[in-house]
Amino acid sequence: MQPYSGLASLNIAIPRQFLESEGLSPDVGVVFAETRRWFEEKGANIDVVDIPVLDAAIASYYVIALSEAASNLSRFDGIRYGRRIDSGEGYDELYIRTRSEGFGPEVQRRIIIGNYVLSEQFSGDTYKKGMAVRARIQREMAELFKTYDMALCPTCPTPAFRLGQKTDSPLEMYLSDLFTTFVNLARIPSISVPAGHTGGAAVRAGITKGSGGEFAQAAARGDSDSMPVGIQFAGPLFSEVKLLQIAEAWEREHPGCGIPIARP
Repeated sequence: MQPYSGLASLNIAIPRQFLESEGLSPDVGVVFAETRRWFEEKGANIDVVDIPVLDAAIASYYVIALSEAASNLSRFDGIRYGRRIDSGEGYDELYIRTRSEGFGPEVQRRIIIGNYVLSEQFSGDTYKKGMAVRARIQREMAELFKTYDMALCPTCPTPAFRLGQKTDSPLEMYLSDLFTTFVNLARIPSISVPAGHTGGAAVRAGITKGSGGEFAQAAARGDSDSMPVGIQFAGPLFSEVKLLQIAEAWEREHPGCGIPIARP
């Protein structure tokens, strides 16, 4: 794919709600600032815009996603679909054992929370509010893209974390989606590109720009503290080709940003 040739003509929006998020890691902020500077050096116009409804995006997303997960997975009861664990002690025991042993901890957590949201206690009000927020996000993002070609933001508020590092803290895991859930709710395309590495030897050496060869070298040396950072390009409906071309232009000028971290 050829890189995008019209970078100088781009109008780019940065949601203020993400830029000023309390959960944004300083290291990710450094990498994001370098990405922003790269676009500005290419001649792109960048504005920080207010989209207050994005503050509710992650809450809306999880209300909807967990409610729909609970509803869709209700069919896997050992009778109609899925694995069947029958001890011969009756239907109640079959249902309990099938779902307890057939679903892992995270799936069970999502089913419990989803059923709680949909319970008679709430009468579906929470789910309806989540859907209303989703509709508003769709409207406001559609309006934004009448003026701007794309939105720019970090992929995750923190650098990548190691496998299993946050399994004991589901809330931290869910908050990792802080900057990505609005894409799903708005029904728009987005692409995450490797933008650099952070921490470890690079920081100790005084390297603060966050992208390019030095961070890649720190990662290639297997520095256990150097973790990758991603940046996200989001565009209007059916802008997939344009986003891929912009990502191609970025990666061609930042070789090494996507080098996997060597295992210690």
